[in-house]
Amino acid sequence: NKSSVLVYPNPAREFINVNITGTDNKLTMAQFTNGSGQIILNKTLQNGTSQLDISRMAPGIYQLKLMNSNGTENVKIVKE
Repeated sequence: NKSSVLVYPNPAREFINVNITGTDNKLTMAQFTNGSGQIILNKTLQNGTSQLDISRMAPGIYQLKLMNSNGTENVKIVKE
């Protein structure tokens, strides 16, 4: 039983959409970190599509870590 994650648009300017399907408990922890490893954003997401506002983040490369009962997935996000 594997969850599916789709993150778009990437690169992004103001927001990203995170689409999650196939998780058992329907909750996924999302954690944004910058290049120094500092946590910028922590949020709990539900199955389906969620929108994350990144408009106040500085341009650069970030790591989006998604953790749920099916495991952990890391997605590199480019903020323009």
